Amino acid sequence: MLTEARKDELARLLRPVAPPRELTRVYSQDPLRFERVFDTLLQDVRAKGIPVETPTDPLHDPVFIRTINAAYDSGGPTSYPPEAPVSRRRSVA
Repeated sequence: MLTEARKDELARLLRPVAPPRELTRVYSQDPLRFERVFDTLLQDVRAKGIPVETPTDPLHDPVFIRTINAAYDSGGPTSYPPEAPVSRRRSVA
């Protein structure tokens, strides 16, 4: 959470580019909470057509975690430059 001193400092820095109304809008928003993060993730994953159950404990539910990881996995690199170090990876069986 921003302290009043930090808000004042940011307001001084942003004054030339952000009108006071915009600063008020930004500072008055609700802080990001776990519930909001997980609700947003669930909505987004479902919008992608991926079935996902609403977990009771999202931080420790392995099925939920795997589903979220798979939904946002962009894959590994397709090539490495010759000078890049290659480490040995354990195979997951």
